[in-house]
Amino acid sequence: MPQQSLSVAIIGAGPGGLALAQGLGKAGITYRIYDRDLHREDFMQAFRLSLRDIGVDALQELLNPELYAAFLATSGETSDGAGFYDRDLNLLTPSQGAPTRDDFTFARAVSRITLRQILLANIGDRLQTGRIFQAYRERPDGRIDLEFSDGSTEICDILVGADGVASRVRAQLLPHVRTIDTGARRIAAKVRLTDENRKVLDPLFLERTIIAKGSRGNNLFISAYNHRHQDTKGLGSFGGNDSAFERQPGLLFDNSSSYVMWAFSARADELPPADVLETLDRRGLFSIAESAVANWHPAIQTLVERTDRSTVGLIRIRSSVPFEAWETGAVTLLGDAVHSMTYFRGQGATTALHDARLLTRAISAIASGRRQVREALAAYEHEMRMTGFRAVRESMDACERALDFRQPEFHQPEFQAGAVPLEPPQLIPAHIS
Repeated sequence: MPQQSLSVAIIGAGPGGLALAQGLGKAGITYRIYDRDLHREDFMQAFRLSLRDIGVDALQELLNPELYAAFLATSGETSDGAGFYDRDLNLLTPSQGAPTRDDFTFARAVSRITLRQILLANIGDRLQTGRIFQAYRERPDGRIDLEFSDGSTEICDILVGADGVASRVRAQLLPHVRTIDTGARRIAAKVRLTDENRKVLDPLFLERTIIAKGSRGNNLFISAYNHRHQDTKGLGSFGGNDSAFERQPGLLFDNSSSYVMWAFSARADELPPADVLETLDRRGLFSIAESAVANWHPAIQTLVERTDRSTVGLIRIRSSVPFEAWETGAVTLLGDAVHSMTYFRGQGATTALHDARLLTRAISAIASGRRQVREALAAYEHEMRMTGFRAVRESMDACERALDFRQPEFHQPEFQAGAVPLEPPQLIPAHIS
């Protein structure tokens, strides 16, 4: 199939979908992205991302040199791993249950808002917002008809579901696949790094990532984010505020301030019932976290007391359950749409970016005529499953260790079956000009 005739439709404009778009654009392949909104305003968008080496390497391959330089200019190196402590800030050792260093070794830290600004650059009208994907239909000629909620339709050669944990593409392609709610929750917030707060906060919280484990199925994650902002020649400025800040002024979506974030995580039996917890306002959620650390080290209490209450929010801790390979066609998946995971090893964004790199290579091989659609996508899906589901298992294991519980579904035979690959196809080498 000649390159100019191949068209790719991407449903979902999160980091994975946008990174795929950047890679396809760099390779000269026609694509369109369809999403509900231009800017994301979900709660987690207000916080930073920590990326591992494979995620940073993926961005280097997918972005043009100017955009990759913008990423480097607006991100920062992370601290050397994380420190694991008890609630009195006594350092824990591996023999006392602390994870290994590799569990929290990251390459770069970047604001989600800033990364999105970079990934949106040069895409223009190839991102169509207000288009809510409804369903797809495979045509006899192998192409795909797309249906949207407003009654409009589109046609493509390859459809990519990058539409997150509630993916409509996955629901049609793999209706048997399950995503579970672990019952555990995170309450997260920010403390603005004013001069006064820098003086009163424990320097430990400003120097490295801290994970303090409570005595009962809970822990507190603490990490500082120091804002970096540089003008990028020829491409305007990245690292400023977007429409989310215009609609909700304050620290939550302020992309120009430094802050310390904290996230209190607890299993279900340490929290109010879910139907009560998820109706609480910011003040109610803050009270739960404040009460939970009332007997912890005074430095931790000081940090929580200085929280900007407008930034408090609740995060569900969910995960995919790994599953066996499916029959490859012209519809495929990427990122959380196929392998969503808990937050406990910080691998979600990295894995989605890695998927985007693998899929860009596969589609480039199709466009150049080196591989057939099913052959190339089968190779992509094999490697994506192996990498993605390994991250899912590692993240759930870290969640269980952090909160002292076992998720029953992750210890059933069918969970292990999801780890067994089919005969691996030949993988796709790098081929992005």
